[in-house]
Amino acid sequence: MKKDKFNFAVGGQALIEGVMMRSPHAISLACRRPDGSVATKLDHYQSWSEKIGVQRIPIIRGMVSFIEMMVVGVRALNYSAAIAAEEENQENTSSWVDSFTTIVSIILSLAFLIVLFKWLPLELASQVSSVSPQVHDNWWLFNLVDGIIKLGVFLGYLILVSLFPQMKRLFAYHGAEHKSVFTYEDDVS
Repeated sequence: MKKDKFNFAVGGQALIEGVMMRSPHAISLACRRPDGSVATKLDHYQSWSEKIGVQRIPIIRGMVSFIEMMVVGVRALNYSAAIAAEEENQENTSSWVDSFTTIVSIILSLAFLIVLFKWLPLELASQVSSVSPQVHDNWWLFNLVDGIIKLGVFLGYLILVSLFPQMKRLFAYHGAEHKSVFTYEDDVS
């Protein structure tokens, strides 16, 4: 007899020495302390889309969810950084300093993302277009060149950050997050 299963979306994020998992109404964090023990935290959560009533408006809901997950992700990373540094003062996460740090982190991350994955590839594709009449006269070919450059920038970025030992560890936790979601979805718990 197959047991009944709650069917709802789950997701997560790798943290510094840990994993954050999110369901529709809860966020759970597990982070390894320097002494090897594991710190856990469970927060009940209501999404911003539900709070402001836009969960049925497709484009707006997506934009709100994107910004919300950036905020949730940065706060989870701050929590894991505090655990990794053996700071036990995580309960003060609503202070204006933490909020300001979160906002600045998000703005800088978005700026970096736009420059690296939008502006730089477009600029390089424009340079190729200026020396190649075929690329200049064909929008499809221009976009193909732009896409190949974006892929190259992305792969180069992954290779570069994977050279850092801390990032290799973060990638391992990213794999653990995917395994957790797979286990839940396959009802293997």
